[in-house]
Amino acid sequence: MGVGAVIDGDRGGRDRDGRTRAYLRLSHMGLQFALTIGVAAGAGWWLDRRWDWGGLLTLAGVLAGFGVALFNLHREVYGGRG
Repeated sequence: MGVGAVIDGDRGGRDRDGRTRAYLRLSHMGLQFALTIGVAAGAGWWLDRRWDWGGLLTLAGVLAGFGVALFNLHREVYGGRG
């Protein structure tokens, strides 16, 4: 049985509790978390260089990216509940 069969829901008796499915659903979250912060920090750094704000926009970008990344993590894990 190939990966396509598992994704389509035909698990062939394996993974009855859904752990593998949950793992696959959440496996991208670390990379998404890091990329979100990195892109926001990069945008802040670029704006800092353009407007010469002395690093404040880079810090704002990191904090904003962290907030967005946490929001995405919460939404993915809890599915909008709570």
